[in-house]
Amino acid sequence: MDKASAPLIAKLKTAGVQESEYTWYGLILGMLGAGFEEGSHQLVKLCQSLLNDDEPLPGMLTAAITSISLEAADLLKDKQTGLLQLPPQAAGAPLRLSALSDLVCGLEMGLSCDPKSGGMQSKISDQSLLETLKMFNEISQVDLEAECDEESLSEVTDFILEALCSQFAQHHKA
Repeated sequence: MDKASAPLIAKLKTAGVQESEYTWYGLILGMLGAGFEEGSHQLVKLCQSLLNDDEPLPGMLTAAITSISLEAADLLKDKQTGLLQLPPQAAGAPLRLSALSDLVCGLEMGLSCDPKSGGMQSKISDQSLLETLKMFNEISQVDLEAECDEESLSEVTDFILEALCSQFAQHHKA
């Protein structure tokens, strides 16, 4: 992972997320892209609802989600390419592709959320968002046993970042 996302993923692990940290991370990024205010109580509560069965989150995890959302919003504003880094190449294709799938699943969930209602959108009418979600769904179906072509993987992460930044810019106008 590069310097932009490595500390953010590490915060989730330090806070106790031992599995699916890329899903949690993707959810936070997706919710920012959907227009949730970074660091907001609403963002934390919906993470709790969606990924922790509405059970209270430990204080460290609440703080980590808040901190990650604040830092990630700054990185999204600047379209930092390192925001979507996967495990290093040495970790092997299955782990990298699994992280990609988990990340995109989290992004799909987050982008499907509605900051006005504080829950999931009942109907998505934005055609651009619908197309993005369809593409993300296709990406999430990646064959975890496939060879990992680094150039293709880089193109996929570039596409994901561009789509996410576009959604973020649409909802976070200066």
